Amino acid sequence: MENTPQYLDRISLNAIHNSIINIANNNPKINSTKVAAIGGSKGGELVLNLASRYEDIDAVIVIVPSHASFPSTTVNASTSSWSFDEEELAFIPMPWKAVPSVLKRDMSKAYMIMLENKEAEEKASIAVEKINGNVLLISATQDELWPSTMMSNKIINRLKANNFSNYYEHIPI
Repeated sequence: MENTPQYLDRISLNAIHNSIINIANNNPKINSTKVAAIGGSKGGELVLNLASRYEDIDAVIVIVPSHASFPSTTVNASTSSWSFDEEELAFIPMPWKAVPSVLKRDMSKAYMIMLENKEAEEKASIAVEKINGNVLLISATQDELWPSTMMSNKIINRLKANNFSNYYEHIPI
């Protein structure tokens, strides 16, 4: 779209949040005290990152999300997709070992290879327990892009381990 970046490369969570709140505050048809964020796939990754940092997001619905931040959608995939307070978010890097899978367009295998890096996965995991509202996850058991059901289960496990007090549910389809 016009005036938007070509790639998901270090996109500012601050700018996205500011836009959401600006729209909510300036539209009389919107109750700005009840903000829900919805996103799918990479957009789910975005929504979880936003909601884990901004307590004025009151509900989250994510469809085929990830539990961690992954690289930008640039050719090199060598930077984070997101930034916060002008700092690049930690992300799970794409190792050379995954490149053949990417070239064959077998992204599911490429993501599984990226997830072998447990240290990077831990650093890039989204702090979903900090979300200030209810969480609904919908995953695809036969996801051809990335293991959304496995990653959604990791989100649920993290919520449970941190005694998340709001409602949460995972619906694998």
